[in-house]
Amino acid sequence: MTPTLRVERTNNSSTRARRARTTDSGFQSTTNSRRSTPRRTPVVSSSRYTLDRANIPNHEDCRTGNQTFYAEISKGKRPIADLRDLECISTLGTGAWGAVYLVKVKRRFGKPTGKAGALLALKGVEKRAYRDLERNDQREDRWEAAEGKNYERRALASLPWNPFIVGLLDAYTDPRNLYLLLELAPRGCLYDILGEPLPPDAAKFYFANLVLALEFLHSHGLVHRDIKNENILIGADGYAMITDFGFSQFVPESEEWARLGTIAFVSPEIATCTTNTTEAKLASDWWSAACSLFEMLTTDMPFHPKGNQGYKELVEEHRQRNIPWPDSFDDQARDLISRMLNPELSSRYGARTIPAGNGSQINQEVRSHEFMRSVRWDRIEARIERAPKWPDSVPLLTAGWDDRSLPEQKKVPGLQLKRRFPGPQSEVSGDFRADRPSKRQRTGVLTETAAI
Repeated sequence: MTPTLRVERTNNSSTRARRARTTDSGFQSTTNSRRSTPRRTPVVSSSRYTLDRANIPNHEDCRTGNQTFYAEISKGKRPIADLRDLECISTLGTGAWGAVYLVKVKRRFGKPTGKAGALLALKGVEKRAYRDLERNDQREDRWEAAEGKNYERRALASLPWNPFIVGLLDAYTDPRNLYLLLELAPRGCLYDILGEPLPPDAAKFYFANLVLALEFLHSHGLVHRDIKNENILIGADGYAMITDFGFSQFVPESEEWARLGTIAFVSPEIATCTTNTTEAKLASDWWSAACSLFEMLTTDMPFHPKGNQGYKELVEEHRQRNIPWPDSFDDQARDLISRMLNPELSSRYGARTIPAGNGSQINQEVRSHEFMRSVRWDRIEARIERAPKWPDSVPLLTAGWDDRSLPEQKKVPGLQLKRRFPGPQSEVSGDFRADRPSKRQRTGVLTETAAI
């Protein structure tokens, strides 16, 4: 049960309704969730959290460039960095109980960023938010209720690096907040560019990114449980990355899952609390992915639960399947989305994955559908396919974000603030991800001058 943030940028359209996340308690918020999990060793309060990477599966398979980083962490070696080594440049976005900040590394601290000057994202959540949620948690096991603050950190720390997932670099605490140091996605979230429907080829590209990300997560037994376009970020190279793992959970951790997530995106199994099988748990992400694809192509949602009916109304909408298809909607896309939004689990596309030879899970039904037939999966996985929206340069990182710029010092007591950006910043072409293997460099991407 962990508060999570959706970055809210000031250039979002005010006419687009915000979607609230919900739990089975009936409380709606962008920062509320509920879950159960086995006991784990509590984290000692200090300036840096332990990342718990000791049991990283197959870290030898991590991409070149990050393999040594994860291997060293699994052996107890750490990059030498602390919260005081970071300098806050601006506020990227705000949530109900915290914010995401743009930070710069003040001095060289080794892998994975490589040198001082690297620009990263720092997600901070107030400790009082966790205390409030813990008090409202009705579980008898109070230790588990208190452990909610660590879920997102542990989910990300358990995964080997993947280019389609926003990577966790470190975790910190100060007297007021808990922080996660994350890879930076300077182009914002996919939701921001959906002021009008995406062309089919662009939607295919971003949906293929999402498919590869979900296949990776499910191969490691992790279900995201809050897939939506607000949680899909766009990196400097134009590729998509999944973020916000506050609701994520490993499949074996509990038999039944509570109702939680963004209500318009939740699957029938989540809505009816019948996620008692591994198949149903994994299928919940694919249902949400289909809703995201529909929104990419229409800027609308396939289901619109309203008023106080909540899940009861949503279940009825799932049963009736009165999806508001536009008259000019692509027939192949309609067929794929209809199959992925089939309320019958046994007949739903995405409910069955095929184990690959390397132990990963492949969603062959979605990959081979006629709508996705033109997708060059190998090129996208290698990140050499040109992204559909690829400006000549990365946008100015100090422009177009939250106008409040810097937080009050008292709200981030352990973080140093930069009162003025050091000189005029030119637009920079490059990849601000924490790790840039050569496979991810493409024609037209220049070496950055201000970071990494």
